[in-house]
Amino acid sequence: MLLTVDHVSKRYGEHWAIRDISFAMEPGGSLGVVGRNGSGKTVLLKCLSGLTVPTSGTITFCEQVLGKEIGTLEKCGILIEAPGYLSDYSGFDNLKLFMGIRRKPDAEEIGTLLERVGLDPDSQVHVGRYSLGMKQRLGIAMALMDHPDLLILDEPMNGLDSSGVREMRELFVSLRREGTAMILASHIEGDIQTLCNQVLYLDQGTVIRKTP
Repeated sequence: MLLTVDHVSKRYGEHWAIRDISFAMEPGGSLGVVGRNGSGKTVLLKCLSGLTVPTSGTITFCEQVLGKEIGTLEKCGILIEAPGYLSDYSGFDNLKLFMGIRRKPDAEEIGTLLERVGLDPDSQVHVGRYSLGMKQRLGIAMALMDHPDLLILDEPMNGLDSSGVREMRELFVSLRREGTAMILASHIEGDIQTLCNQVLYLDQGTVIRKTP
């Protein structure tokens, strides 16, 4: 099993943001998380990614318990809320600097990655001048940087036009075929139907329905 979430809850003061959530994922699986604003979707994703510590429950990734045996999920790509960009640098230079934090930058790899998300690797336009959709594409490229086994994506189609949505859906389908698992929070029913083989429906932090 790639990921096991066992009775995970998160409380802020007297408020339970999420409560008693459990599921499991195999490599290449895809989980959709659906709910209204404030239902707990983003809090759940932050707990899964190690950005927020659950109040109770356990998260096990590749047989290692998050917060005990590992601090963050290795081989996990994350896009939650707005990623941090250097607005005075190009998309290529942003990825080069980001990659350089972890390993020696590879220009050919960066170029291929930008092309895969539909951005021009030769463009010198600064990210500060990017449209919302272009920034979202760059955020997806950042999430894919280290060839993750698991992608955690919060509204990844935000800001994309219809052709961009279609392109990203095709990209995510191809990534699943390559064995990448995916957890996707989206309010777009088409994303869930196209990309996910199981779905959690949240309301006030609680799973009210699960399919299949």
